[in-house]
Amino acid sequence: MPFLSFFADEQDAKTLLNWLNAEHEIAFIVQDPTQTSKPRKWKAVQTINQFTAEQYSLWHVPTGLLPLDAEGQTISNPWDGWTELRPGADSRAPYFWGSPAEIRLELWLRHKPYTDTERATLQTQSSFYAGHTDLLPVSNFEWIGDLNGKAPAQTWRWWQRLAIWMSENAVRIGRFQGRNKRARKPEEWSFWAFPSAFTKLRNGMAYYARGYELEDAIRDAVGGSN
Repeated sequence: MPFLSFFADEQDAKTLLNWLNAEHEIAFIVQDPTQTSKPRKWKAVQTINQFTAEQYSLWHVPTGLLPLDAEGQTISNPWDGWTELRPGADSRAPYFWGSPAEIRLELWLRHKPYTDTERATLQTQSSFYAGHTDLLPVSNFEWIGDLNGKAPAQTWRWWQRLAIWMSENAVRIGRFQGRNKRARKPEEWSFWAFPSAFTKLRNGMAYYARGYELEDAIRDAVGGSN
């Protein structure tokens, strides 16, 4: 299952958002802001003004229509919107049954801990910001790839373009080896850091990287070499 892990903060977000907004093959799936009850309503939009959430569903438009149910019924016109038939485990994103047309973006731009007011008033809080010191969590692009069968070539081409763009705009942090259990072959991945986030990491800000220790890799990456 392909993924790209990266660190970004509020300043870096502008670079990422501008690129995604300019990608005509990509649309954002957003919830109807006027809705107050379930089932939820969603629609596809070409651009958004700013990142306001931690989870996004991106639709790779050339891959084809998005599924409405597990029986193969598709959403006839995502641009006009639709009402979901089945909610996903995460209320912040619709459920698409592992469709290769969906790319997930998990985005953690904040590093400041919650204020006292936020601790008292926010209905949903992340453990990342429950402490009292700065912490920069890792963000991710995730895609089903070939996990449920051969993914369309045009989606692979876009994913490769994303990886190239990441390498041109972010600093590589380390090289790690693992094994793709489905493909039964070794694979290599890296963490990436956009410029502002990289400066924070280089200056010693605490981070969350799914258990990986990156101090040596961050030190070796100083200078911005990709």
